[in-house]
Amino acid sequence: MIPKFRAWLKHEQEMHDVLAFDTRGHSFLGIEGTHVTVDAWCDYFEVGTQVEVMQSTGLKDKNGVEIFEGDILHRKVHVILLGTDLNKWVDEYAHVEWKYGGWHVGEDLLEFVLEEGIDRHTGCSQTALEVIGNIYENPDLLDSDLVEVD
Repeated sequence: MIPKFRAWLKHEQEMHDVLAFDTRGHSFLGIEGTHVTVDAWCDYFEVGTQVEVMQSTGLKDKNGVEIFEGDILHRKVHVILLGTDLNKWVDEYAHVEWKYGGWHVGEDLLEFVLEEGIDRHTGCSQTALEVIGNIYENPDLLDSDLVEVD
């Protein structure tokens, strides 16, 4: 797989695909820009200062949308509490990040919770994951008030 990246331009508050990295003593990248010419085929921005870079996980959600680092994912988990009347589908929201040597959603490896099936930790049924935004354009989607119970 060829690594694929996108970049969040901090000042412009825009997301763009990354075309190239210039690593000759810099941390610069070229993105598809509005001033594309033959001589200067991309705009350059300094990573960490002007942009945040996100790598593709190489995986796709239930709708075929490519999942990137920083994406916010949604799934429903069927929660049943034995000895009570609790039997609900609960909405869960989490973002994708690289940690512990792999792509994670919360404490779970992304590939373990990607598909519809059984949650490994609780044994509860879960729906497949869906990309609903990202941490830069939609940070409000991670507010704790968004946990909804049907």
